[in-house]
Amino acid sequence: MSNIDFAKVCMRFREKLSVTFIERIERRLGESWEKVLEEKPKDLLVAVLQDIRLYYVNPYEMILEMSELLKQTYGISCFSLSFSERYDFPISEKIEEASKIVNSFYEMTESLGFGQMFMRSTRRWWKYEF
Repeated sequence: MSNIDFAKVCMRFREKLSVTFIERIERRLGESWEKVLEEKPKDLLVAVLQDIRLYYVNPYEMILEMSELLKQTYGISCFSLSFSERYDFPISEKIEEASKIVNSFYEMTESLGFGQMFMRSTRRWWKYEF
C-alpha cells in the first residue's frame, strides 16, 4: 500500500455524503467524525466504505446476481421490478449501470489498499439454494 492520506480521502467523502449518513457513522463509531478523523482516519475510512457497500453497492450486486439467476435458470433476460401497480422499474435496462457502480467501488477499495477487506463475493447464493 502506498502512502495514502486517509484523512484527506475521508474529507472528500464528507463533501459528498449526506448529514444522516455521517450521523449514522458517528453513532456506529461512538465518536464525532472530527475526533475519529484526527485520531483514527483509517478506521473512519473503513466505516465509510462499509456503509457505502451496505447501502449502495450491495443492492446493485443483488440485481446483478438476480439477473444472472434469471438468465441462467429460466432464460429470462428482460425483466422489471414492480414497486406499485403503476410503477415498474426496468431492471434489465440498468444492468450495465449496476455493473459500473459495483466495479468502480471495488476498484476504489483496491486502490486504497483495502482489496482483501472488501472482496467481491464469488459464491453465488442461488447456485446452492435452488
